[in-house]
Amino acid sequence: MADTVIDLIRERLSNRPRIPYLEPGERVVVTDGCFSNVKAIFQANDGDERVILLLNILSQEQRVSFPAASVRKERRSSVA
Repeated sequence: MADTVIDLIRERLSNRPRIPYLEPGERVVVTDGCFSNVKAIFQANDGDERVILLLNILSQEQRVSFPAASVRKERRSSVA
C-alpha cells in the first residue's frame, strides 16, 4: 500500500507544469486565456505553479497572478 501511494505522488510530481526560468524584469508573453498574446514583465514566483506579472491595463500598471504554464519568455525578433 505504501509503495502505491509513493508511486502516485511521484507520478503527480512528474506531471506538474515546469515553471519557466525567469528573472525579475524579464519580458514575457501570456499564452492562454483572455490575456493570450499580452506582453508583460515578470515580477516574481507566486508559489510552485504561479507567477506575478506586471501588465499595463487601461494605462495603469497592475500586478496580476498567472499560472506559470501560461507564460513564456518573449522572443526577440532579429532585424538583419
